[in-house]
Amino acid sequence: MMHSKYIAVFLGIITVFLTDSSRVKAQSVSGEQASFFKAKELYTKGLYGASLLAFERHIKNPAHQSTIPEASYYRAVSAVRVSQDDGEALVQSYVENYPNDSHASSAYIELAQYYYDQKSYKKSLSFYEKSPKSGPGQTDKVRFKMGHAYFIENEYDRALEVFEGIQTNIETKNDAAYFQGFIYNEQEDKDKALELLEEAFASAEYHDEALKLYALILYQKGRYANVVDVLDKEAAGTTDPVLLKLLGDSNYELKEYRLASLTYKEYLKRNNRTDAASYYKIGWCFYKLDDRANAVENLKKAALAKDTLGAYASYYLGVLYTADKNLMFASPAFKNASQYAIEIQEEALYAHGKTEFDLSNYQAAIPVFSEYRSKFPRGAHTGDVSEMLTQAYLNNKDYQAAISYIESLGYLSPKIKKAYQRITYLKGTEYFNKKKFAQAVSLFRKSQEYAIDPELTRQASYWMGESYSFEKRYSNAVPHYQKAVQLGSVLARYSLAYAYYNQKEYDLASVEFQAFIGRYTPEINKRYQVDALMRAGDCFYALKDYNKAITYYQKSEEEGAKDLPYLYYQSGVVYRYQGEENKAIASFEKLARKFPSSDKTDDARFQVAQITYEQGDYANAIGKYQEYIRKYPESNFIPYALLNQAVSYHNLNNHDEAAESYKLILERFPRHETSKSALLGLQGLAGSGKLDDFQAYLDRYKKANPDSDALENIEFETAKSMYYNLQYDQAIQAFENFLTSYPSSTLGIDGQYFIADAYYRKSELEKSLEGFYAISEDPDYAKYNKVVYRIATIEADNKNHKQALEYYHRLKKFAHSSKETANALNGLMENHFALQQYDSSFYYGQDLIENHRISNEVESSTTLYLGKSQYHQGKLDEAFDWLLLLVNNAPDERGAEAKYYISKIFYDRKEYAQSLKSLFELTKSYKAYDLWMGKAFLLMTDNYLATDELFQAEATLNSLIENSTLEPIQKEARAKMKALESAKKKELVTPKDTTNVGANSNE
Repeated sequence: MMHSKYIAVFLGIITVFLTDSSRVKAQSVSGEQASFFKAKELYTKGLYGASLLAFERHIKNPAHQSTIPEASYYRAVSAVRVSQDDGEALVQSYVENYPNDSHASSAYIELAQYYYDQKSYKKSLSFYEKSPKSGPGQTDKVRFKMGHAYFIENEYDRALEVFEGIQTNIETKNDAAYFQGFIYNEQEDKDKALELLEEAFASAEYHDEALKLYALILYQKGRYANVVDVLDKEAAGTTDPVLLKLLGDSNYELKEYRLASLTYKEYLKRNNRTDAASYYKIGWCFYKLDDRANAVENLKKAALAKDTLGAYASYYLGVLYTADKNLMFASPAFKNASQYAIEIQEEALYAHGKTEFDLSNYQAAIPVFSEYRSKFPRGAHTGDVSEMLTQAYLNNKDYQAAISYIESLGYLSPKIKKAYQRITYLKGTEYFNKKKFAQAVSLFRKSQEYAIDPELTRQASYWMGESYSFEKRYSNAVPHYQKAVQLGSVLARYSLAYAYYNQKEYDLASVEFQAFIGRYTPEINKRYQVDALMRAGDCFYALKDYNKAITYYQKSEEEGAKDLPYLYYQSGVVYRYQGEENKAIASFEKLARKFPSSDKTDDARFQVAQITYEQGDYANAIGKYQEYIRKYPESNFIPYALLNQAVSYHNLNNHDEAAESYKLILERFPRHETSKSALLGLQGLAGSGKLDDFQAYLDRYKKANPDSDALENIEFETAKSMYYNLQYDQAIQAFENFLTSYPSSTLGIDGQYFIADAYYRKSELEKSLEGFYAISEDPDYAKYNKVVYRIATIEADNKNHKQALEYYHRLKKFAHSSKETANALNGLMENHFALQQYDSSFYYGQDLIENHRISNEVESSTTLYLGKSQYHQGKLDEAFDWLLLLVNNAPDERGAEAKYYISKIFYDRKEYAQSLKSLFELTKSYKAYDLWMGKAFLLMTDNYLATDELFQAEATLNSLIENSTLEPIQKEARAKMKALESAKKKELVTPKDTTNVGANSNE
């Protein structure tokens, strides 16, 4: 038995030993746990990279055996979360090595959840499928995510299977109901879908999406009232664009247009652009409510669609524009609608044609009406179309097409017959103006087939007479004039008188002229009355009734005859026949005094000299002949004046002066008929010993008048006659031959001039310019200014504007007349403008327009340049004033250009409505000028784009691209069309597939 002392000591030792051993073990356990908990703490905080390293160190410690399974789990999950390549392998290894670990059943679920949160749904499903089908990890929320992953991957059947397994968590079940409803809708089980979606209304997360899809399904099933009810209940006051759209569309289908329009307004506030179909419905509601402004605003966007819906929108847009009398906008709208095979195509085509017709765009209306007749030969508007088409041809002056069209009709209404009478008459006048008189007569005959309008019948008869008269077939003209006279034409009597007059039937002519004079009324141009009085005088002169001739000449003067030189001259001639020489001289001198520049004045002065000569007053006759020769050196009467002057000297025994006059004839006019008399006169003086150089003049005469030989003057005059007869090739060759034959001729420079000018008139400008430059340095040359002017104009045509300016300055310096000065100023103005030197162009333009001698044409052109120069200097107000002057007074191409610039000024000022109005006026008034029409339509497009009128812009550009014959216009139109397409994308969205409402709402 051990002593109690030892027992106590032993127990103490044992106690100490046990205590130390337990302490060691406790210290070991607490160290493992601390390491594990530290790593787990990093994991819990989401510091997966750090936790991965901590768990790996923990696992490597052999003393940590009890926590290695759980640590392996966290290490594997951490590796996955930091995307380490072996992460999934570590998870797989963990499950295989520790199947009974508490985390083993949820390891795959955890991994699936992680990938789900990363939206890697396919990967998440691979782990969901590896997880146990039951157990603590398989909660309703996990099932929801799994089902949703299947949904996202479009595995709808598996998604449904998973969603249907959700039973206990009501919130999750309601969430799942939305996706189940969506899937059943996709599978066309609409009723089941509605049942589940209604259940999903209780979902906080998916209520709105469920409601949208629920309402959409009801809408698709045509249950519009139910849509309205459920939205009123579930989404009262909603601002969601989808719900507003569904509510608006449902009220639209229920024809509750007022309610629909209110909803649509809210919809557009939240969604400032939508698809064409929606714009159409919105526009239609406002159309039915007669809210034109809002209807137009939405329908014009719907009309941008290139389909039948766009066509319907276009048609009703056209109706609205027509109601607002905005026909320019209505026309393209109806045109677009008429291009589609829709129910209202006939109405659209008719409306398009009628709109163009009402706009007076007859050229555009004709093909539209023709298309209508072709597509709808028994259409409701056939009668109206036929009559308007006839009028369009008439107003468009396409008379031949109109005639062919009318003659192809089986039935002619009274309106069409009346139009046919007018059209054939107008076509006849067109032929008449082209001097195609036979064709004119044929058309005038046709015009008389339907004698509905008596005035046209009368005019047709008159112009038939005129046609025959212009062909000098006066006997054929007479009966038509007589018919016109019978129908009341006073002017026809005047022409009838002329027909007799031209046949020298002066007795009949005098009767008709007197009858016309007696029936004259102020409505007839007074020049006919004055002329009739004059011609009556001529008739009596021819009939040798000189008293009456003088009487009518005097009456003609009293009535304001313009051709007083003719009257004074004829009166002088009559007085001569009456033997009243003093009255004759008075009449001739009156002519010379009042009209010194008249082409009759030289004749009159010659007659005075002749009377004096014939009266034997040789001294005075000589004085008058000398004065005549001095004043009219180019007159054809000079040879006669010289001859009579020579005879007068001879009769006064002044043989030396007589000889000088005879010699002048032989020197200056060796080939004239008076030259023989002059030679005989010299011969007489020589025979009497009063002349010692007769042989020289005899030789001169013989040389000038050989039996053959084409002498210098003859060759030159022959070449000139070719030039004046427009035979330029022959003239050039003839002048070149002349220059070769007579290189020293004083006419050589003239020959060079005519060659250069002939090339100019042939448009061979390079050769012409070379020729003119060759003779351009002699300012003493008689035609120097013409040479300088030609060089300037050719250089300008060649766009050598600086060179042109140099020669226009020369022309201005050497100008001898107001016309030459005007030509110089005009050239300076135009070429400075071409060089964009607008201030200089304006300067010379002002100088030019102050010249009161310029023609109306030059004044118009100058006004245009003044306006354009101011415009390009940015002086818009000043430019406007100049251009407006021109528009009001120039109905030609200059007016068109001025109108374009005025429109551009409005555009530059952002006054788009005024710009468009101005452009519409341009396209109506100046249709003959393709360039300015094209530029006007391009500027219209700019205005439309600036005012967001995309439909009008597109229609205008399409029309230009299809119809313009000018490539620059087409090219610019195509460029603008590209810009328009970008604008359309901002205005009109592509409609979404509305069956996908909410499909990805949870992503």
